[in-house]
Amino acid sequence: MTKKKTITFIILIGLLLSISFTACSRSEAVQTTTDEVPLESSTQTEPRKLTICLGYEPSSLYLYKASTQVEWDILQAIYDGPFDTVDGKTIPVILQSMPSIENKGIQINQLTVQGGETILDAFGKPTVLSTGTRYLPSGCTSVECAQVWNGSEPITLDQVQITYQLKSGLLWSDGTPLTAEDSDFSFNLADDPATPNDKTIPNQIASYRSLDSDTVQAQLLPGLVPADVKDYFFSPLPIHAWEGTSAAELLEADFSNQTPLGWGAYTIKAWKDGSVLLEKNPYYFRSSEGLPYFDELEFRFVSNLGDTNVASLDFDYAPYEILEYNWSPDGETVYTDQCDLADSTVDFSDQYDVFDYLTDYYITPAIQVNALPNPILDGLWLNPERPFVTSLRSVLSSCIDRTYVNSKTYYKLAFPTDSIFSIAQSLEEYGYSLEDAAQKLEAMGWLDDDEKYETPRVAHNVTGVEDGTQLTLTMVIPNEPVYDRESAAIQASLQECGIQMDIKTVNTWDYESQNGPASTHDFDLMLFSHVIQAGFPCTSWNEKWTSAILPGSENLEQQVTQLCSTSRLTQSMGLDDKTADAVESTLPLIPLFFQADVSIARADMCGFIPTVGSSSDLWNLEKFNYGESCLQ
Repeated sequence: MTKKKTITFIILIGLLLSISFTACSRSEAVQTTTDEVPLESSTQTEPRKLTICLGYEPSSLYLYKASTQVEWDILQAIYDGPFDTVDGKTIPVILQSMPSIENKGIQINQLTVQGGETILDAFGKPTVLSTGTRYLPSGCTSVECAQVWNGSEPITLDQVQITYQLKSGLLWSDGTPLTAEDSDFSFNLADDPATPNDKTIPNQIASYRSLDSDTVQAQLLPGLVPADVKDYFFSPLPIHAWEGTSAAELLEADFSNQTPLGWGAYTIKAWKDGSVLLEKNPYYFRSSEGLPYFDELEFRFVSNLGDTNVASLDFDYAPYEILEYNWSPDGETVYTDQCDLADSTVDFSDQYDVFDYLTDYYITPAIQVNALPNPILDGLWLNPERPFVTSLRSVLSSCIDRTYVNSKTYYKLAFPTDSIFSIAQSLEEYGYSLEDAAQKLEAMGWLDDDEKYETPRVAHNVTGVEDGTQLTLTMVIPNEPVYDRESAAIQASLQECGIQMDIKTVNTWDYESQNGPASTHDFDLMLFSHVIQAGFPCTSWNEKWTSAILPGSENLEQQVTQLCSTSRLTQSMGLDDKTADAVESTLPLIPLFFQADVSIARADMCGFIPTVGSSSDLWNLEKFNYGESCLQ
């Protein structure tokens, strides 16, 4: 405050005091209130803030060191893109367009190759061409048309060149222009042996270079036409700030691991115990659109526990408060500063009944619940040593109403399927049909003598089964509530077909022990839950724990081993279609549904749209909003 302003202020105070004393002398004293009128009102407003709960704390925010979902979630705020994947479609974020043959961003040239030269073989691996090398000749894009080199004649292969055009005017969060040289710098780091990233893509590239400030070009080794060219663009890293630091040093430096520069909607302000605070990036390339909608963004690391995060969410607890779901004392919020969203890094599997209550029991849902399929497949594993049981696989699959089982087990938050490798969209797609099941059972000799579905069918001339035997199976389950619900729902479904299923509950520890039912094959049916990774089961069949999860027989193991030895893995390490079909028909497995990754948000949140194929639920974080703004 200047001297002139100070004097003026003192004079004003004196005048006010003089008037006050005069008024007091001419009238009786007036009782004062507890509210005082301030001399000045502040024109500043509290920064608008978005708070996101995550399941655990990150270790690093360095692009080539980040490995957990929490780390990728936070990076969505720092880096916007460079690509978004929405419902399976790739959208360029910082590129002018996706390179294609039509826009001349992709060029495919034919190249004659001799023995001794380096190519990409039929599986995308750098290989010196020699006798017996399997390769994709020019025009061939899959292992289905692969050939084996005879060691004498030169071969013609396709060589792909991809040109990427950056949008103009991109800036780093410190105001420095972002250029193609930053992408070139990123490639060199990714290709450096000291950087602990997957080298598959860098190893497939013959050259990667910036042509001008906005253009970068990748040329692949000959032999591969990739299905997805976004994988060959390297996310820019700030060469102007990091150029003097080696790849090994970047793995430990604070500026790369805790406060990396980005071009996204937010920039890191402070990283402290329990949270990372970010602020709006003034150089964000979409700021002219009014994005992002918040001045500050806090990532809060609450817990991986579902109930803790539900209790941390910002919603009006009081109308929904009942004893069964006592997520807060007396309907009061747990924290003064609640979370607006909790993403799928939190395990909400024990809160599905709470979500069902909060979303379906009232006209106005208390919260938003979003679910996307994850790779964990639930199903029924049939004892491969009991042909009587495995012969019923098709019938059992037709009998089970997966929608009903899902509603009782996961409160409709799982994704029904009758396939190991894909998700069904309707009842017809996963083959639920009591009529078809009845016809199959009749054809096999399992008859409904008393025409009462609640009693089991009886054998008449069933191969390997004594006449008059009731159609009864035994399922063994571990002693846990979710398995109780799931097995009871399956039991009710099978009863509709005239199949009696007895449930045997075993202590969870005993269930998985060496003397448990999986190891001793003392079961007809077991509940199956397994991560379906690319290449399943070939990529996991020999793991030590597999025999406990997938109890088999010598014959089954021989069949799977044979399948896997002749399988042809695609570039993404997935099975080719022929092998995948063979796996479906060989394994004594009835797929039921894929489990879900669940995230929750306050009821008035908008812009939060988790999508299949995205690396994070927060892919469009810059558009998140809540409150009255969402009604406009």
